[in-house]
Amino acid sequence: MIVFKHVGKIYPNGFKALDDCSLTVNDGDFVCIIGLSGAGKSTLLRTINRMHDIQEGELYVDVFKDVKFSKSAISKEIERKKKVVSLLQKGEDEAKDVYIANLEKEIASLEDKLVECEKLSPEEIKKHPSFNEKITFDVAKVRGKDLRLLRRNIGMIFQSFNIVKRSTVYKNVLNGRVGYHNALVSGLSLYSKEEKVLALNSLNKLGILDKAFTRSDQLSGGQMQRVALARALTQKPNIILADEPVASLDPITTISVMDDFKRINKEEGITIVANMHHVDLALNYANRIIGVKKGKIVFDGKPEEVTDEVIENIYGRKLKHSEKLGKVEKDD
Repeated sequence: MIVFKHVGKIYPNGFKALDDCSLTVNDGDFVCIIGLSGAGKSTLLRTINRMHDIQEGELYVDVFKDVKFSKSAISKEIERKKKVVSLLQKGEDEAKDVYIANLEKEIASLEDKLVECEKLSPEEIKKHPSFNEKITFDVAKVRGKDLRLLRRNIGMIFQSFNIVKRSTVYKNVLNGRVGYHNALVSGLSLYSKEEKVLALNSLNKLGILDKAFTRSDQLSGGQMQRVALARALTQKPNIILADEPVASLDPITTISVMDDFKRINKEEGITIVANMHHVDLALNYANRIIGVKKGKIVFDGKPEEVTDEVIENIYGRKLKHSEKLGKVEKDD
């Protein structure tokens, strides 16, 4: 969940980019933010991962800690605790019976978790409260390791792709794991086998596994954006922020990339918040529309609630057919 409470953002030159913005984004939402250029869309988006600081109000973001309880992790923890019990039983400490009793309770609890874990898919495990701890960050105050953890759980997609064009697709996607390691591991690309498999699986989900060892500067714009999306998936985020992700793409590629976003939102359960230049794309893909005008949120509702009057209020005038991009026809 992402919660804005009366948030204000003022730039050093005195310009108020956000003015008393209150908004709640629920887990699993696909939210599109629309409005004129300079209305505050990008600023609103970039406060979520603290690329921009806020000066007024409060901003809270919920994330899950790393998955601690995979089937193998639970099994290893059970074995570790059993070894400790065995060692305690051989000792002469008078308090050992208390320690052993506590450990046996922990083992029994883990064994129950293992049984429950067997019934769940990896994505269900990721969101299940029995296996994960949800943390709420006060974004304006977060620092150091907590800021690193916050950003690790938030993928970011840019209009300009923001990939290293001289590197291969595979290396770019592996960069999604940078937030999990220190500078030495990341700099030397000392990633684990599991992380490498994760990167390849992300490419496969986006349909570009065959491009894994191609230099990124040899790709089309649509393929580059898929690389950026695969990198975000490899990050294993709870949230993906997308700042005008299809603004530089042709109409056919635009629809294909937006389909990818929608599929990831549905299949992976990842919350997506995207700034959109084209109104009809937002209406066709989002389950929630946020209208921003002069730094204020002037509309928050479902796509079917966006009338011509709402559009005129957000943009200050009626939009021409070409400005809306026309209705996007999608397969059901």
